[in-house]
Amino acid sequence: NFLINIFYGVVVNAATGIANQVAGTVYQFVSNFQTAFNPQIVKTYATEQYENFQLLICRASKFSYFLILLIVLPLLLVMDCALSIWLVEVPEYTSIFCRLILLFFVIDAINAPLWMSVQATGNIRNYQILMSGLILLNLPVSYILLKLGYPVYCVWIVRIIFNVVTFIARCWYMKSKMEFPMRNFINGVMWPIILVTLAAVPLPILAYYTISGAYANLITTVLVSFVSVTIATYSLGLTHNEKAFAMTILRTRFSLLNKFIATKNNQSHEHI
Repeated sequence: NFLINIFYGVVVNAATGIANQVAGTVYQFVSNFQTAFNPQIVKTYATEQYENFQLLICRASKFSYFLILLIVLPLLLVMDCALSIWLVEVPEYTSIFCRLILLFFVIDAINAPLWMSVQATGNIRNYQILMSGLILLNLPVSYILLKLGYPVYCVWIVRIIFNVVTFIARCWYMKSKMEFPMRNFINGVMWPIILVTLAAVPLPILAYYTISGAYANLITTVLVSFVSVTIATYSLGLTHNEKAFAMTILRTRFSLLNKFIATKNNQSHEHI
């Protein structure tokens, strides 16, 4: 924000503010989901249940990615239409800013459980120095690119690149300092993520480019994206145990929702 304000002024900063608002709202869903895993990750490490510790990290990373893909994929396609419905006047660069920052958070969704796993060890000084140093490189690199005349959205591309770099650094740190089995993480998390993404993306893109009419295109693309990601995730992204685990979570959530609705209905009848 500081650099954008220096080079482009407050008008472009308005687009940044809107992009941050959109991305923050989207990521809040995933953040709430990940919060449920954090106490279990810490507990399994503290009690030396290292196999469960590793399993929880892999599941949290994988499920977080699939959840944010479900939300982000249609938004990446229909962003222009969604912004035009939401805002009377859409500031310049808002659409591309939103898309890029959403891609940043897609990577961050995989990253967060790894970060929490290091926190669970309590030995975080060297880790924080390494991560903070890499993240702070965003500032000078972005400054140099803007000074050389690159477009303003290059700052978000730099953030995405450094987010990938910090992800790789986290993996290296966990493997070298915590003896985390990265081969299992790659086979159990990264490959399913790649497979699901490749399988889920084509149909929404096809729907977006073939359906005419703004509202029809918006609704169809969102519905096709939801169905495509759900089917790809269930068929390609989850193991048998993970499917059972996911179904247990869904049953619990629906049970709580049904109880909440029943309570509200009872209160309404009593009031009448």
